[in-house]
Amino acid sequence: MPRYVFEADSVQHTIPATIPRKKSQLMFFRNVSRAEWLVLVLFIALGIASRFFLADIPNFKPVAAMVLFGGFFFRNSMLAVIGVIAVMILSDLVLGVYSWPLMISVYVSLALAIVLGREIRKRQGAELRGSWWPISFFGASLAMSTVFYLLTNGVVWSIGGEGSYPMTLGGLLECYIAAIPFYRSTLLGDLVFTSVFVGSYALAIRFSDSAAKRGDKGTQLA
Repeated sequence: MPRYVFEADSVQHTIPATIPRKKSQLMFFRNVSRAEWLVLVLFIALGIASRFFLADIPNFKPVAAMVLFGGFFFRNSMLAVIGVIAVMILSDLVLGVYSWPLMISVYVSLALAIVLGREIRKRQGAELRGSWWPISFFGASLAMSTVFYLLTNGVVWSIGGEGSYPMTLGGLLECYIAAIPFYRSTLLGDLVFTSVFVGSYALAIRFSDSAAKRGDKGTQLA
């Protein structure tokens, strides 16, 4: 394996040009902070529980909001992917596996939430710089709710079957109109839970900054 040489403090060191796959995988897990592990575990537990305890309220779930926030919060987006896969697969195994095309459309819409979260982190920073981040999260919530509505109901229409909507443009519009109440529930749930997660995070940042400033003042007075 080729090796590169660099100098630090006049002492030569050699490092591998490439990191073996097993070592790189271990480094990924070692680089995950305790806060990230805690948030991941809490999100998986909350996401699975919500699909059972909120089953009587169609589409009013925190899962999409959790994925959006996870895409923003985790330094490595793979943690958000792990979280959503764990929540959906474990709960689907208990609740029952439904149509594969419909399952794929659900997973694709959740993948979009991760992408939106990463984009907000890129633009606003992990510290939520500036005053535009509430609008960014509001827009992301609206976008992922709308994509979920359009994508999943489009798949429902395309699957067809006995008693389904006609395979015409009119049938597709009929399907979308019938699903509007579910769209309202999805949009409301995404907005409410996104506000809870992001608002709690923003308050934690402000509290941490205030505590740090008080500590700096105390050090100066001493």
